[in-house]
Amino acid sequence: MQFRCETSGFMNGERSYEVIVTDDGNDESAKAMIADRFSWAAWTRGPRRGPAANRNHGAQTAHGEWVVFIDDDCLADPNWLVEISKHAILRKADVVEGRTVIPDKRDNPFLHVVENETGNCYWSCNLAVRRTRFIQIGGFDELFLQAGGEDMEFAWRIKQQGLAAVFEPKAVVLHPQRRFSVKSFLKRVPLLKWSLLYYQRTGQAPANGSSAARIASAVVCRHLMFLVRETWHTLSCRVISGWRTRWFNICWGWLVLPVQLPHLLWWEFQFRRSSSALFRHRSDAQ
Repeated sequence: MQFRCETSGFMNGERSYEVIVTDDGNDESAKAMIADRFSWAAWTRGPRRGPAANRNHGAQTAHGEWVVFIDDDCLADPNWLVEISKHAILRKADVVEGRTVIPDKRDNPFLHVVENETGNCYWSCNLAVRRTRFIQIGGFDELFLQAGGEDMEFAWRIKQQGLAAVFEPKAVVLHPQRRFSVKSFLKRVPLLKWSLLYYQRTGQAPANGSSAARIASAVVCRHLMFLVRETWHTLSCRVISGWRTRWFNICWGWLVLPVQLPHLLWWEFQFRRSSSALFRHRSDAQ
């Protein structure tokens, strides 16, 4: 079945919750499946503007004090909401982050890997946020039109705003590995462009108005330093666990460098032009 969705719910003192599937796919096959097999869940059409906007849509549709996110390729432990609700009831936290586990972990560079065993990631595949705080920090940034940095940017704002966050290792979500097709594997190269938007939105890139040379050199240096740092770390630490995937990714990064750098430079200035245009539009509206 080809569809993408996010799920959000809420809890209160009575541990009640609702499940909302906001479906961002191109067909409505999920709608029929949910109506047939999960009549207690609500289906809603997503805005089709990427995962950030889709999650915000689910949060806006929900009614509870807390909003809980999980991705469509994950499986929650039966006690997942119970463990999260313990912190919600105590009212000492604004954010509850669960543990994301790979049940069938293998060392294969052609498998999609998402794992969070120790916290401090705040990935939306296993995350609960108090509704008032979610609204306060603006939800997910909808400038991210694809999955590739919107979680990191949201996590950055959680930390910057000083929200009270707790990691609950008993709130487990299983995230099975998914095999890349040749097409999806090659798509990872252009997806790196969203890291540029992340650096811009979090103030880690040269400010608007900087010279083109300074902006370009920052992009090139940051990407080269990342590759050098990863290569050196792997060589010096002699990492045994996951060494096939690590070495493949390093070699692949150096191999596609002549294509990757021009692509990143082009998108760096595209994002800057789009942001400037959006700022002017909002200023005119005010």
